[in-house]
Amino acid sequence: MKYKVVLKSLSSEWTATGETIEEALANLDLSWEQIKGKGTLTVSQGKDSHEHLFNVFVLRRIVSNDIIRAHWAKYLGMYLKGGKTSNIPIHQ
Repeated sequence: MKYKVVLKSLSSEWTATGETIEEALANLDLSWEQIKGKGTLTVSQGKDSHEHLFNVFVLRRIVSNDIIRAHWAKYLGMYLKGGKTSNIPIHQ
């Protein structure tokens, strides 16, 4: 089942889909320079969804850095499934 990602920042909105959360984040059609303020990232799969507020610096890193994108995709997937993230190591 596909994942859908919606990023809302200031008056702009971007939407993308993908087979994984990481792929959906990579499919967002924007560069880090287009992010001018904090934003809300909503990840959904079917009926389940999770909304997360990010500051501008983290959003820019998610968009521009593959490693950070993979890291946040993992966390957003855990939040989406309602799992606890306390046992997930920050550094691997």
